[in-house]
Amino acid sequence: MSAIWSHGVHSGLVSIKTHSLFLSASGPDRDHNDLAIVVIPGLTSTIAEWPAVRRLVEPFARIYLYDRAGYGKSERSPNLPSSQIIAAELDQLLRAANIEPPYVLVCHSWGGILGRELYERRADDIVGIVLVDAADENSNAVLPFGDPDVDEIRRDVDYLEISGTAANHKLTPVEWEAFIAVKSAPGYADQAAKELAQLIPSEESLALKQELGRKAPLMGSKPLSVIASREARDFRNIYDAGVSRGNGTQKQREKVAKILEGIEEKAEEVQKEQLSLSSCARFLQAECGHSIHLLEPGVIAEEINWVLEKIKESQMRNDTNGVAHCNNSFIVS
Repeated sequence: MSAIWSHGVHSGLVSIKTHSLFLSASGPDRDHNDLAIVVIPGLTSTIAEWPAVRRLVEPFARIYLYDRAGYGKSERSPNLPSSQIIAAELDQLLRAANIEPPYVLVCHSWGGILGRELYERRADDIVGIVLVDAADENSNAVLPFGDPDVDEIRRDVDYLEISGTAANHKLTPVEWEAFIAVKSAPGYADQAAKELAQLIPSEESLALKQELGRKAPLMGSKPLSVIASREARDFRNIYDAGVSRGNGTQKQREKVAKILEGIEEKAEEVQKEQLSLSSCARFLQAECGHSIHLLEPGVIAEEINWVLEKIKESQMRNDTNGVAHCNNSFIVS
């Protein structure tokens, strides 16, 4: 295990041969077999969104954040950012930095798909997962991505304002400015477009693996936390704001209104179906929109701690399979 990345606060570029990725580490010094928290940001997102979570986690666990290729200080990759390639590059990053397992993944939004791709590569090394309003193979059924009529209705609507993120985030003023600045950084728009193009293919690829609802769960009894947002409420507010701006024809408005019917139930169903990935899983309903890491970072920190506690319990019992046993549960925040 590398002392550079296992002790103190450290950040910098790590070469994975074809290019270098920016990595940040903080929290208690890590010895062999200590758990490592690995954060996987969502679609078109960077570590600039995660300082509030990091502040809450680093007092009790070593936390690693990284920027995918083409974002922040990370170099561009010669490869298209498919979910499989991104998982392979994260795998290479962990190995190149000598960050040894065991790992607990924290996966937000598209990061849920990326985390499951990484799990396929490192199943023996990943001992727990926290899914934060994570996308899965059925997410497109909630709100069709790239639908031109949906896009027209929400045209020029400021999501950060409508969702309350701009007013209620838990970043410092300097951190918020850095988060906003990322969107205008050179190369960001190009990399974001490449990722956006991979969203639907990544869902379709994951669906082929038929991991949900297996009689023998994918993760066995490793602890899994599924945190859901109230983003469906934001979708309705975006619709109202778009209509108020005069966006869309009457036909387009009627179509999108139809899509929004029952969207809360559909969104909850997609989140809860991920509980089937483990026999030791619990569901928590946050009260904010999709950016839980910005709005309710304490919820994420609490669920990370729950996963760590379940792992410790299993170690104390010295279970033969080395994982925790628990009953699936539901919590309303």
